[in-house]
Amino acid sequence: MQRWLVAMAVAMAMALGGGNPAWAKEFKWSEHPALADVPTDGVRGQISGAAIALPQVTIIADDRGWRIALKDGTQTFALGPTVTVQDDLAVGREFRKEMTGGLGGTTLQMKDPKAGPTTLNTGNAWAVQLTAWSVKPWTPALAGQVVGTASGKIAVTFEGGHWAAGTFKDVPVRYDRHPPLCAISCVQTARYQPATLAAKPAPPGKPGKAKLVWTPTPSLDMAPPTLAAELDGKKLTPTELSLTGNDRGWFLTLQAKVGELAVGTSLRLGQTPVAGVRFAKTFAQPGDASLDVPDHTDAANTTSMPASAAYVLEITAFDAKPWDDSMRNVTTEVGHASGRIVAMWKGEDGYKNSWLAGTFADIVVEYYRDPPLCAATCQ
Repeated sequence: MQRWLVAMAVAMAMALGGGNPAWAKEFKWSEHPALADVPTDGVRGQISGAAIALPQVTIIADDRGWRIALKDGTQTFALGPTVTVQDDLAVGREFRKEMTGGLGGTTLQMKDPKAGPTTLNTGNAWAVQLTAWSVKPWTPALAGQVVGTASGKIAVTFEGGHWAAGTFKDVPVRYDRHPPLCAISCVQTARYQPATLAAKPAPPGKPGKAKLVWTPTPSLDMAPPTLAAELDGKKLTPTELSLTGNDRGWFLTLQAKVGELAVGTSLRLGQTPVAGVRFAKTFAQPGDASLDVPDHTDAANTTSMPASAAYVLEITAFDAKPWDDSMRNVTTEVGHASGRIVAMWKGEDGYKNSWLAGTFADIVVEYYRDPPLCAATCQ
């Protein structure tokens, strides 16, 4: 009886990730994980040299990507990796990231022998392919809900010898927030986004007369011939406007001065800029925006805060070099863009409403780290 109990305890420990059962040897760590090598009867892996079963697989969408979570359970700090695919998931297509491709939002939750529970952010490579996908189209009412199921296979490896691989069937798919912006705007516009967010060809027109007052419904008719801004109640002359692509998306960034303080704004765009495209966002629609303004409690410093924004942006010219590996993890000027914009930010916590409006020509286009992985699809 005692021998039987010992055997059962060993088997349970292996199932929960202890030991080094034979199935852990089916897949071998590689800088180039291959889907042909993954186990066909579930997902498992090896973390810090110990085999681990990963039966809890969930696919979660938000505006930064599709996260495929491979976990050993449902506890708060479940062990296992989360792979972030910054593109639109589709059946049959193989998505890949090489070990040299930066972090890309992929992490590993593990138990460090000294530090305890730890989230590891380190070099990683992965491959993902879906074999089935049944998911409701996005609407704001579905935020936080399970909206369908998916099946497929996955392999991910991390620097340090950690890995997870296998197949999954009919796992839940959930919207935490709206799906990745690249999917919304570039790949399947009709499937994911309201018509009001869809990019539309920019009609011909001339800059309108300046009506430089804050409004909840910005329009390009308000855009003056030159750029002007008002941040937290202070009218400013913008010193620099730039378009920056990184692994989170494309950002239009304004810089200006209040005395010696550097202030500004940032808007995250819904797709790769292309000449002839108009972007539009209302206050009711989600999206990243921020303000850097003088701190009300410390006049010698600025404060950075998220801020709700509405804007209309028209790109009339966009000329940028394709991204290549020599640009990785450095800020690289790659071209120029022209257009016009009218943007509004809501003031909160004692800060006043802000706006930016005007026509711009030949502003700098740059890459900071990697550009969005979906950029090639958009273009």
